[in-house]
Amino acid sequence: MVAKSSLKPVDGEPPFIVLVADDSEAIRTRLAALVGHVPGVSKVTQASSAREVWECLRRDCPRAALVDVHLDDRGGGILLRQIKSEFPALVLVALTRYAGAQLAATYRDCGADHCYDKTTELGEIIRTLAQLT
Repeated sequence: MVAKSSLKPVDGEPPFIVLVADDSEAIRTRLAALVGHVPGVSKVTQASSAREVWECLRRDCPRAALVDVHLDDRGGGILLRQIKSEFPALVLVALTRYAGAQLAATYRDCGADHCYDKTTELGEIIRTLAQLT
């Protein structure tokens, strides 16, 4: 299911579109709602599968993507590597259920610019996006 929510564009600046990708509807919709309140974010697009991630990336040209590292049960960094290879300028945020510097370093090696525990670091995710807009 690809869901989009439109927000008011920021005058004089290119749109700052954010993709939120997670197979858990509860996490995805909660995170999308929080992201939608970040000043400067003009649109939030949602994806619930790797296939939908590719559709959204190509259709919406987001400037940032928050991607569950185990989307569709893909192992860790496979999807991250593929995304960063095709969209090197995209700010890629890996979402995990586990915290830890070693795991974050592994996902950064796979192309993630940032890595956060999606269950405990929502504030950090929002602060990172706020700094980007």
